[in-house]
Amino acid sequence: IGSVFLALEEPGRARAALDAALGLDPDLVSALLAMGATEEALGRTPQAHQAYQRVLDLRPSNRAAEQGLNRTAPR
Repeated sequence: IGSVFLALEEPGRARAALDAALGLDPDLVSALLAMGATEEALGRTPQAHQAYQRVLDLRPSNRAAEQGLNRTAPR
């Protein structure tokens, strides 16, 4: 549901839905990836970076998380 809200350009609602999903399963990779994208959309770069890093902790070869981590790296 969070990804749907993000696609509808409603990042606030997406974040709420993803928070709920991650409350049930904090290691849900799809929700963590969507949370990274949502945090980026909200301009919360450090939080997005953290979400992408968590995905890579769980799935080291996840390409989407690698790309997100690069986009959100501190400059």
